[in-house]
Amino acid sequence: MERKTQRIVAVGVISVIVVASVIGVVVVMNLPTGTVNPYSYPGLDTKPSLSKTIKIGLLDDLATTGFHSEKGMILAATEINVGGGVDIDGETYYIGVVAEDTNEAYYNYEKGIAAALKMVGYDPDVVIGGFRTEVLSVYIDEIMDAHIPFIITGSATKAFCDNVGSAYSYWKYLFRVMPHNNERLGQNVGRQLSEIILPNISDYKFGGAPIDNVWIVYEDLQWTTAVKDSVVQTLNDSFPSYLGYDNITLKPLATSTDSTAMGALWDQIKASGTPIVVPILSDGTLGVLFGKYYGLKQPDAIVCGINVAAQDMGYMANTQGGGLYEITSGGSMRCNFTSDSIAFMDNYRAIAYGLDPLYTATGSYDAINLIKNRVEECDSLVAADLIASLEKVNLTNPWQGVTQKIAFDSQHDCIADTGSVATDGMRTNIYRQWQQNSTTGADAGVCPLTPSVNMDGNYFVNLRPSNETAWLLYPDWW
Repeated sequence: MERKTQRIVAVGVISVIVVASVIGVVVVMNLPTGTVNPYSYPGLDTKPSLSKTIKIGLLDDLATTGFHSEKGMILAATEINVGGGVDIDGETYYIGVVAEDTNEAYYNYEKGIAAALKMVGYDPDVVIGGFRTEVLSVYIDEIMDAHIPFIITGSATKAFCDNVGSAYSYWKYLFRVMPHNNERLGQNVGRQLSEIILPNISDYKFGGAPIDNVWIVYEDLQWTTAVKDSVVQTLNDSFPSYLGYDNITLKPLATSTDSTAMGALWDQIKASGTPIVVPILSDGTLGVLFGKYYGLKQPDAIVCGINVAAQDMGYMANTQGGGLYEITSGGSMRCNFTSDSIAFMDNYRAIAYGLDPLYTATGSYDAINLIKNRVEECDSLVAADLIASLEKVNLTNPWQGVTQKIAFDSQHDCIADTGSVATDGMRTNIYRQWQQNSTTGADAGVCPLTPSVNMDGNYFVNLRPSNETAWLLYPDWW
């Protein structure tokens, strides 16, 4: 099979065979009678029987993005279990969860495969997770081979869901609730820039003169290619007379970029005179280094894009204050996007040591609640029934997530809010800026900048509480 061939090439024939052999010896398939139940039941004091369990597994890098995925999963499972469980054909079931660490943020292919094989041995009804494209593309076959529904909550690469369209019988088990695919992410970033950021810079700093110098700094990885291409295309479509490849500098970065190289990059950016720098970064170390040197070099520019490290509440401390004024996308914030958004944020902070959720947490929280909704709709845990039920969640029948609506296209990819009436309220990026928070006296991302939310100037009037929203600010050195 082509996917299996790609996996062997990526990791090396010998290492794959060795790992598969070792895991094959120790994994007990399908949890036969007498096997210790590996699932935990958040919110319950005792374990119900496996026969009354909706078994959900998580595969993610538990030290990074997976920390947030797991907390989001636990929060959703707790609320469901405490709330009385799930009704399947008149019987009460409870959510059981188990997580395996893929170490995928650090490109650990062998551990990713081992984690997936171990997860299959737990006989889950559904698996969620996935983050680093290069590693997910290697271990996802284990889940597809086992015919287990898998809901992506972290990887943006469009090719995963494209497979559903090209080889449905094999890939039909795959869905994505978070984030947008990389092509749609790029379009969303481009809209954010063209509709809000660039016009503001033009009016505030240049008397209405057009912005014709943009830098895009991106990781040289699989997922970033479509993002940066879509950003460029959207900017070119919005400003065809003065923004295109000739006026946009594309700067790929290796994840091995060190302090010296990052400092040199910001020296180049500063010398170019560009007023806007667009990051497309998922690596935590690289993202922090990027923010740190933004503050150290102080270019006459504002930063707006995707920097996963900047979604973390420790970002200001990690960058030694360098991330101040940076605008980044994220999974949620403490505003009333829906009636449940603020409660979700407060409850998440309570179980995540005061941290705000990365986008992967919002994804896992929504995924667990969507599973409950669909299982109750089809009255079944059979994979074929669950897939058919998930496929009913489409543009004409969206499901309301904690911040936005979720709907799947024909390739099981989450539909994005494109600014049209038809897609209003669908999944979109939430942008916010790091500012000094006068309310708390601490640094916090408090400026929501989502294009699809009505606004008055730079202030989004539909978002509350108002003391956690703010005006767009420019660097005080500019």
